[in-house]
This record gives sequence, C-alpha cells and structure tokens, in this order.
Amino acid sequence: MENATDFGALKNMGYVKVLCDDLEKMKCFYNDIFDFHIEDEEPGLRVGCRVGTLFLGLRPRGRAYDGQSAPTNSASIQLSFRVSPADVDIAYESLSSKGIKVIERPTNQD
Repeated sequence: MENATDFGALKNMGYVKVLCDDLEKMKCFYNDIFDFHIEDEEPGLRVGCRVGTLFLGLRPRGRAYDGQSAPTNSASIQLSFRVSPADVDIAYESLSSKGIKVIERPTNQD
C-alpha cells in the first residue's frame, strides 16, 4: 500500500500555470477558441479558467526566474485536452474553422 504522503499517491493535476508574453492574446485564445470560462482575473496580472477539474492559470512572463521567451518557431509547451474518440474530428474541424493552424492532424494511435 502506498504511503499517503508519497508523490505516488497523487492521482490528478489540479493547477497548471502558463507563462505568457502576451497575456491578453492568450486569454482570448483560451476563452474565444476553446470557450473556457474565465473564472478568475486580475487584468494585466493573471487570468484563470477551469477545464474540467484542472485550473488553468495564465500570467505574464516577467519575474526574474521565468527565463526567456521561447523562440517563435517553437511550440514551447504542449497541453493536451481529453476528447472522446467520437469527437476528435469535430474538435479538429472546429479549431480549423477558427483559423487555428494544427501542427499534426489527428490520427488513430495504439
């Protein structure tokens, strides 16, 4: 049996923070494209929305320990959102119709 204080006892991630070079642009992306409801916001400082059980936080890059921005030709971060297999093509078409460039088309994978 796992010790309740071990990290092995963790079952879900509850909070992810994404560092942004353009907070307003990222806010619009998640709110307008994915229709994620903005749950918490301090204009110019932070934006938060709930995605299922996960809280997705956005904040501008700017603290000494944030490091440099990713190169413009780099994805920098990959977030995956679970979609039922029956809805994958619908989600892909929805993103494409909103002008989002999808790097790789959905494929069936073992």
